[in-house]
Amino acid sequence: MLKYGLLGLLSYGDMSGYEMMETFKSSLIFFWNATTSQIYRELKVLEEKGWAEKTIVPQQKKPDKNVFHITEAGRAELARWLSTPPEEVARNPLLMKVFFFAANPVEENIKFFKELEAESAQAAQILGGVPQYIDHYAKEVSATDAMYWKMTLDFGRRYQEMMSQWARACLDTLQTEAQTSPFTQNQSESDGSDQEEIQ
Repeated sequence: MLKYGLLGLLSYGDMSGYEMMETFKSSLIFFWNATTSQIYRELKVLEEKGWAEKTIVPQQKKPDKNVFHITEAGRAELARWLSTPPEEVARNPLLMKVFFFAANPVEENIKFFKELEAESAQAAQILGGVPQYIDHYAKEVSATDAMYWKMTLDFGRRYQEMMSQWARACLDTLQTEAQTSPFTQNQSESDGSDQEEIQ
């Protein structure tokens, strides 16, 4: 999947590996994680498939710069990928973990959801300030590109807001359960009686 993201970036214009990394960090990183080594590895794959070509640009007092540009075959592959329905992959590590949370102490789960709520709320707030950067970059591409960038951003913001709300709902459920659970009440009573016996 990463290779198609890089193809998409190259469709905007020629870039060096460093420029692609910087562009990636200010755009695709919001919904796709990749390390520097992964990006360079995928650039090599694009070359091998004939979807991108590399030009070596000499520089004075600096190492030569490798500049990549998308080929016609690369544009065709990008168009094919864009027209293909996304593969439905039912994988969510977070939900897999929560499903088995009964094995955890409730206090640990409460802490988990508090952190998730705070992190998601912060991420939504950060994404709220991104449109100004999109408007800046839109001057270098087109208003149509910016429109679709904002659609992607809007999904990310709404997703983080949803995660924060979901974490809060889970917290409310856990805190209510902790107050009304017979086990919790019995445990509290047991602890109290034990203390009386010790005294």
